[in-house]
Amino acid sequence: MKLKLADKTNALYDAVLSLLYPQACAVCGASVEARADGVACATCWQKTRIFSEDDLICWKCGILAPGSVPEEKRREVRCRRCDEEAYSAARAVGAYEGALRASVLALKREPHVSTRLVRSRRDGREGTARERRECF
Repeated sequence: MKLKLADKTNALYDAVLSLLYPQACAVCGASVEARADGVACATCWQKTRIFSEDDLICWKCGILAPGSVPEEKRREVRCRRCDEEAYSAARAVGAYEGALRASVLALKREPHVSTRLVRSRRDGREGTARERRECF
């Protein structure tokens, strides 16, 4: 019961907020209807490529890699383009495009991570406990 009340309260708050302070989507210009979406509308978030556990990525730089390998070999995938870089590891939630790009650019102006972006990280690649702590 409490969860349903919280959902209804959030929906009402989002509706009032969008009437009083309409926000245009930073990607397409449409109206952003939910606070959880941050600077992009729900449609743009649906079009943005968010990585999942099924996606194969370079273990060092996090770039999307073509092909497939067995689960036990995933930690050994390397793109070789990042070998000379000074960092030890980097991770991405998804492709730097659309709503994700707009959210990253908005972080330069305002230190706020949208709820949808946090959920994308949590729902996509879980990673180790250390990786989850270092993500945000």
